[in-house]
Amino acid sequence: MKSRFGDTIAVVCWHPFASDTFSINPGDSIRLARFPHVQGEPYLAMDGYYRVAMPGQPADYYQTFLNAISRARSLPSYASVVATGEADSTSGRVFVQVTLDEIPPGSRPTLYCLVLEDSLAAGPATFNHVPRAFVPGPEGIPLALARRDTLFDTLEFSTAGTRPENLSAVLFVEDATSDTVMQAYLVRRFTLREEQ
Repeated sequence: MKSRFGDTIAVVCWHPFASDTFSINPGDSIRLARFPHVQGEPYLAMDGYYRVAMPGQPADYYQTFLNAISRARSLPSYASVVATGEADSTSGRVFVQVTLDEIPPGSRPTLYCLVLEDSLAAGPATFNHVPRAFVPGPEGIPLALARRDTLFDTLEFSTAGTRPENLSAVLFVEDATSDTVMQAYLVRRFTLREEQ
């Protein structure tokens, strides 16, 4: 799917078990709290709330995912997000710009930023799009903006225990009332800063 849709979809691969040393602490995860999960059973959630029913046969996954992604892409977008990132061996920063193009009545737009890491090896497997940190935290940043107002912010985080060259980020504006993602943005790679 990623090769078909490119950067128009942002993938986050949660590993929700206590024995998993890759992901952020599952107890801090707003994502995992929303969906009961059977260990070892993969599933797909779209836009933070819509859980896709997984078919019984892996051969049917492609069409199931295609249908779910097409459905999500047909929904209106209420925000614009643009971001870049930079990092070195001690810290990183995400520079973000968010504009609320429309504010649905009763919604509570909230900005979230997840720093991800690729190429994490565990035995014979390699994991990508693995969450390493919520920045600045799992509660996100409530957006108290009027329509067409813009927020400019710099989000800082520690890169300890990561390889900065393998970091990326997913930023998304979510309606905290309905858990619907209003817009998402992928920072594909961070610019590496020169070490001091």
